[in-house]
Amino acid sequence: MRLYSLPLLAAVFSPTPLFATITPSLESCDDLTSCSPSACVASTDTTCSLNVPTQDIASSLSSVTCNSECTPSSDELKCTDLKSKLKGDAGIKAAYCTDEFLVVWSNGRPNYDPSDSDYLGGIPLPPGGDTSCRVRTSSELLTVYKIPIAPPADQTGTNAMGASGDAALPNVPGMPEAGCIGMAIDGVPMFPNYNNRGQPAATSCEIDRCNAHSGKGDDYHYHGDPFGSKCLYDEDDYGSSPSTTHPPLIGFAMDGYGIYGRHTDALQEGADVDLDDCGGHVHTTYGYHYHSFVTLGRTTTSLDGVGGSGPFTFDTFDVSPSTCWKGDVSQIANFWESKQAAYDRSKSQTPTSWVDYDNIRPCCGDTNWFASSGYTIPGVGACGSESGCDFGTSAPTPAGVVTTAPTAPSPTPGGDTGTDAPTGGSTACASGNDSTGKKCPPDTANGPCPPGCEPDEDEDEASVNGEVDTSPDLSDVGVVLLAGGTGSRMKASMPKQFLPLNGSPILTYSLNLFLKTLNPSTVVLVLNEEYHSDWSSWLSSYPSTLLFASPGVERQGSVLNGLKALKSHSPQCKYVAVHDSARPLVTVNEVNNVVKDAKEYGAATLGVKCKATIKESEDGRFVERTIQRSRLWEIHTPQVISIPTLLRGFDKVENEGLEVTDDASVVEHLGEKVKLTEGEYTNLKITTPEDLEVAASILRERGE
Repeated sequence: MRLYSLPLLAAVFSPTPLFATITPSLESCDDLTSCSPSACVASTDTTCSLNVPTQDIASSLSSVTCNSECTPSSDELKCTDLKSKLKGDAGIKAAYCTDEFLVVWSNGRPNYDPSDSDYLGGIPLPPGGDTSCRVRTSSELLTVYKIPIAPPADQTGTNAMGASGDAALPNVPGMPEAGCIGMAIDGVPMFPNYNNRGQPAATSCEIDRCNAHSGKGDDYHYHGDPFGSKCLYDEDDYGSSPSTTHPPLIGFAMDGYGIYGRHTDALQEGADVDLDDCGGHVHTTYGYHYHSFVTLGRTTTSLDGVGGSGPFTFDTFDVSPSTCWKGDVSQIANFWESKQAAYDRSKSQTPTSWVDYDNIRPCCGDTNWFASSGYTIPGVGACGSESGCDFGTSAPTPAGVVTTAPTAPSPTPGGDTGTDAPTGGSTACASGNDSTGKKCPPDTANGPCPPGCEPDEDEDEASVNGEVDTSPDLSDVGVVLLAGGTGSRMKASMPKQFLPLNGSPILTYSLNLFLKTLNPSTVVLVLNEEYHSDWSSWLSSYPSTLLFASPGVERQGSVLNGLKALKSHSPQCKYVAVHDSARPLVTVNEVNNVVKDAKEYGAATLGVKCKATIKESEDGRFVERTIQRSRLWEIHTPQVISIPTLLRGFDKVENEGLEVTDDASVVEHLGEKVKLTEGEYTNLKITTPEDLEVAASILRERGE
């Protein structure tokens, strides 16, 4: 197996080919006291005494308010079945996904005791301390990781270290000067293979049998591959067929990509695919991911603590990311803190003071979370299929850690005050599906119902079937369904709303939703008159509440024509829901939620948070700036607006000759706010033939 070697320091190492051939290895340091070269001389300095404040991680976690505006991701690698991926018998205390990040709370301790003499006690020259003592112990620290769920790719594999680029590791500009590059599955931080002087930690005689040490920060962290039966993982973790399987997941890089163990056999999956400069590759069903690897026969002329001259030859056990991140860390919200990835909160146990507090808040009603005994995640819901939703028996609790569940905190100033978990009892939830399409839990004792499952306080919670109807009253809501487009980009012989989708015209899905499933006051179909006769017999199967209106020259005119027909037929309507028939996959929950928000705020629109990085250009040739992704939303329909408000907006737009692209823009021109109702990414707009294929696939997954 060929792996790219690291760029080695010319003053320390003999030249090594950039594309060196590396043989998979089973070597570990199990029988040694240190993975550093045997030529290192052990120091006889006494062990330094550490003075670290007691950590109350449970209390810090419980002080975080949940975020009612977020929908937790169900990413397969980072957000599902975490109980089997993370080592809950180690330092990890809680784990959950927001819409952007996997968030893990840990005390940074492995599932072995690093204070044992076989670990930190065996390091020849541990870092830190002074001329009289050495750091051979470690402390529990408050450690919170946020791993991006959708890594922003950087094809060149280079990264600006901090806003001004001044946080680069000496001699290794693609790695940070301080802090971690990733999180191991036991909650221990992974640091670069180099120390803060830019020298390989092994060469500096600084690492224990698991390629780790404590350092000046008192935190135990890996500086290389933690392979071995007495460390993080060994070949027993490769499954029933170690000779052919893919190496196991051993961590997540801070740029969002997975870190897998080393290849120990040339026949293992992916062993024939080179690693790139950053230490990762792509193969078969695996997207980009990193690996640990072994570098054989390194040579240096001097080692820290060795009086004589070399050369000294030894092997090193390295972990990736090695010399750069593949993910573009400059695009990750609140990534840099004091020249390192914002993960170490040990200096402050007040979450609201953290630069990325909003990034680490759990989503209210989340049902896919895990926590150790005695740790409460605010605002999460029922455990779903996972019995207890905990990591099971945890390791002995170090002194200072709260082991009883804390009471619910007081609302945090400026935070979300209306969605914290109740302190006792259970909350009845509605039946059906939540806003993400998952089945609503019957009740939850750990927090509020998931979004879309909340019972209506004005309704009797015990209906005849024991179910609670949470749908809003639509008797004063009319629908304007836009179907007047030509669909030129579809390159079809008919408008796209009539094209077949899984055997039925696209338009059918919206009509069925509003006229057969929901019950609005009236539905106005904006359809070109030339198609009325062709489709009249088909449309006659729908209720008499279906009206027609003619398209305008632009979308604005079509909406206005539909609105006039609606007001003429149903003067009692107070709200109008404008929907594009080219969005056939909108769900009942999405419509209900956006109507609820419109009735509360006067105007609301469905939308989803942007996943892509958006750049602005004035001339269409060069990037002017990158727009902060956390502020961007992709807008969907329906858009639900108070009819008087929309009519006032149309008057203003017409009188002032303003340009609008959707109905929410009309309200914005009035200076009034439009509520963002978070919808689903599946509510796509059929624009091209490829969209039809995607929509058909989604319908099949839904069983429709």
